[in-house]
Amino acid sequence: MKALKNLSLGFYVGVLAFIVEVVALVFYFINQGTVTFGNLPLNMVTVVGGVIALAIQLLILVLGQLRASNKTGVGVLLDLAYVVEAVLIVWGATVFFADRINLFSSVMTFNRNAQSLADMNSALYGIGAMFAAAVLVILSSFMRVSKNQE
Repeated sequence: MKALKNLSLGFYVGVLAFIVEVVALVFYFINQGTVTFGNLPLNMVTVVGGVIALAIQLLILVLGQLRASNKTGVGVLLDLAYVVEAVLIVWGATVFFADRINLFSSVMTFNRNAQSLADMNSALYGIGAMFAAAVLVILSSFMRVSKNQE
């Protein structure tokens, strides 16, 4: 119970960033199977970068607790982890958007039917969720994970 009392706002923002990134990857895989965007290949930058970012976020949450409890010097490692995670998420979101931008213009110009607009909306939700996850990671980097953290 003491461990739960020591959690700070940064921990909860980090958990929220993790959840938003999972939602963004789910939107990516759903959008990959749609009729409009199904012919695009699965981009490994978005997939592998997202999975690595999720692993880094878990590492940040665990190391933040260890740093607070053991007073270990993992501050530089945590700072680097935040930067690497934010870069991976933004890079994945940018590639996700870049893969689909030409089809967005095609849908808006020639194929304006309900199915293609719904496919485009799911892509936009996924891209928005990835950028939101990056913003949450950046915000959480300025907050402490534990109340006992220096």
